[in-house]
Amino acid sequence: MDYEYNIRANLIAHPTLLNFPIAYYDTTGVSSIKVFQQFTNHRRIRDHYFRLFWFKRLKADVYCLLKSFYRLAMIPAKLLL
Repeated sequence: MDYEYNIRANLIAHPTLLNFPIAYYDTTGVSSIKVFQQFTNHRRIRDHYFRLFWFKRLKADVYCLLKSFYRLAMIPAKLLL
């Protein structure tokens, strides 16, 4: 839901850069382990808000898939710390 909220908020108004943190996230939770489910959810949300030409959609999907594999590789490190 955070991903969709950020997209919807950016469509309403331009974001403002803050020079201090407004939230700290725990990346060891269950939602951070479901990387491929997040990939499909993000793809669905992108398709809903942005109509991309097939090549740009492919580039975005490849980038997000590589990011998912990276997050998947980080799971053992998260569990050990």
